[in-house]
Amino acid sequence: MADCREHGRLALGSRIGTSKLTEAVVLTIKRDLESGIYQRVIADRVGVDQTLISMIKRGKRWVHVLTCCLLY
Repeated sequence: MADCREHGRLALGSRIGTSKLTEAVVLTIKRDLESGIYQRVIADRVGVDQTLISMIKRGKRWVHVLTCCLLY
């Protein structure tokens, strides 16, 4: 696993074939969370379960997408 990560062969985010989200959508989700929009509203809008939104907020999923890259 570490070797894959070092050489860029580790599938993360939208590179995983079954992923419903892209990095751009996750950035939007993170921005919406920072704005105070309810998790349920965000989940319904992007078509995922609220638990995934919660995991993104808590840093359990899509950790490689950094909010510092957001442009307001």
